[in-house]
Amino acid sequence: MVFKKGNPGCPCCNCPCSCYKFDDDATDSMGSKDLTATNASYSAGKLDKAATMSGSTYFKGDDHTCYEVGAEGLAVWFWFKGDTVCASGLGSSTPHLEGVVTKSIWDIQAGAGDPSLSGEWGVYWHNVTSPGGGDFAGLLYFVAKPTNVAGGGIDYITIPLGGADWADAIFVSEGFNFYYFWISISENKMYLIVNDGVVQERAAPVGESFTASSDQDLYIGNNLGKAVLGSQAVGAVANRTFHIDNLGFCKRIGTEAEMTARAAALYNSGDGLACNKAGL
Repeated sequence: MVFKKGNPGCPCCNCPCSCYKFDDDATDSMGSKDLTATNASYSAGKLDKAATMSGSTYFKGDDHTCYEVGAEGLAVWFWFKGDTVCASGLGSSTPHLEGVVTKSIWDIQAGAGDPSLSGEWGVYWHNVTSPGGGDFAGLLYFVAKPTNVAGGGIDYITIPLGGADWADAIFVSEGFNFYYFWISISENKMYLIVNDGVVQERAAPVGESFTASSDQDLYIGNNLGKAVLGSQAVGAVANRTFHIDNLGFCKRIGTEAEMTARAAALYNSGDGLACNKAGL
């Protein structure tokens, strides 16, 4: 792995392979992989504008190797903010797995005890009881599909936090948080860094690897056919509101130390770096 002098974590390759600023449009600032918007909405973001989802807005990217795990692996990063406090507990509502950034479909509504994942990987929001905090706004899950499902393997794996399936609890008062998620084929693991926190990781099951590709399209703000982001009503509030900003994809995957350096550069001490900055 070769990096530019004075910029560790910055590969001399074309990375990102696509990046979306969501500054009043869904164009790819790296190339021609523009997204198709449904009920597009934009508002103030972490870095200029952000895509705003409240139950009817989502974006679609046609299936492309840039979004696939493939033989190289994949890195995905974005800023995310929730504006709506969750009601206390699930009550009688159906558990939702709403898509944040997905190249998969995660079905829990058919039976909460027997969820299934089709496709490759995804980031999902879920409405559950608060783990603590009055302005709790839900949980984020980072999930990937192993290869040997038909052979008795596990249908999906998540990056856990303290043994839980969810990776991060979000709170309205936190504002935007930064997420850097990657799947390494050489190490057969998936990783997550939230802001400048510790590296969370999860290895593929023994004897399995990660699903390299599928015909599933990319969606931002939609668990296709299941739940659009923000579609769960909260008491008198018809929908929840979320914001996604500066979403990037990269196919050049280095060591854990190299990827951690890239994440730190993009987090930029909390100030962030917009798409295409620093060659990341």
